[in-house]
Amino acid sequence: MTQLRKANDLIKQASEIETDILKWRREIHAYPELAFEERRTAEIILGVLDKLEIGTESGIAKTGIVGRLRGNVEGPTIGFRADMDALPIQEETNLPFSSKVDGVMHACCHDGHVAMLLGAATLLRKNKSSLMGDVVFVFQPAEEGQAGAREMISTGVFERFSIDALFGHHVMPGVVPPECILGKKGILTANSDRFSMVIHGRGGHASMFFASRNSPLVQNFFPSAGWGIFMPEFA
Repeated sequence: MTQLRKANDLIKQASEIETDILKWRREIHAYPELAFEERRTAEIILGVLDKLEIGTESGIAKTGIVGRLRGNVEGPTIGFRADMDALPIQEETNLPFSSKVDGVMHACCHDGHVAMLLGAATLLRKNKSSLMGDVVFVFQPAEEGQAGAREMISTGVFERFSIDALFGHHVMPGVVPPECILGKKGILTANSDRFSMVIHGRGGHASMFFASRNSPLVQNFFPSAGWGIFMPEFA
């Protein structure tokens, strides 16, 4: 019963800061920044954490930030991570808070991730007396193909902040309802990667096309054939 009451209290507190979370998200959305350029976003994050009296270290991997909230009782150090960068996409939503930066948009919800983590920091700060251990808030730059996580790890953040476990999250609009959290053991979503290939063709005459090797035809067929390799996994 006590745990249920605590959960209900947290839900109530979360509803009380909903306006702040929306404000942070929309401000970040209006001024998106590409990988390793998230300076304005970093200023917003530092401003919020400073008001919460949460100690911070900034400039990690150029624009990354780590905040640390110390609990009143000794215990493990748990980290929560949000990515910060936007994408080189022109926004055409015409929303009141749509991107004011030409050719750059928060099209992958990182603005929401930052706002959500700031909301979590606010709630945990209010409930600091109940914390059994420390909480670390990791704001990572350059998630979009620029290996920002690797850059932060290489600076020694895990060792420097003695992080015992780190949790990340990603919103999935239209897939997971707002009131739900989806998780599973092991891999949950796909990862992108890069590879190169060379298709060797051989020219020929139109009257004897069968004697040639039509490399453009193979090239065009490859995407659909490659996709077919993975589809049985989802059948």
